[in-house]
Formats: sequence, structure tokens, C-alpha cells
Amino acid sequence: MLLTTRWARGSTCSARMIDDRFATVDRQFAVRDAGFARLETKTAQIAEMDVRLERLETKTATEFRYLRWGLGTVIALVLGLVAKVILDWLIR
Repeated sequence: MLLTTRWARGSTCSARMIDDRFATVDRQFAVRDAGFARLETKTAQIAEMDVRLERLETKTATEFRYLRWGLGTVIALVLGLVAKVILDWLIR
């Protein structure tokens, strides 16, 4: 009611002041939109890094499996050689 009475008597707020206020609010929204755009870009980059990390983890797990298999083979060969040397020594 107070607002209606003020406008009826002749507002103390001019159209220019209202336009300035809207322009200020528009600038604030533009700044926030720019911040959200940066945040969306960072989020997309993090999602891309997560995909790369998942691929790397899979590759690393496969490489460790091959390494373990190879290391097991080498250990078996060394143990066989040691057993042969011991048996040859005992048979002499």
C-alpha cells in the first residue's frame, strides 16, 4: 500500500534509477554466469581426467599381471637351476 501511495504522489525513484538498478543486477548475473562457465569447464576437465585415470589403472593392472607372470617364471627357472646344482653336488 505504501508503494502504491508513493507512486501515486510522484515517485522518488525515477525510471533512470530503476534502469540503473536493473543494469547492475544484469552485470552481477553476467559475472555469475562467467563463474558458472568456468566451473563447468573445470568439471568437464576433471571428468576427462577421471576417464584417463581409469584407463591408466586398467593398463597398470594388466602390466602388473604380466610382470607377476614373468617374475614367477624367472623364479621357477632359478629354483630349478639351484635344485639341479644341489642335486649334482649331492650325486658326486
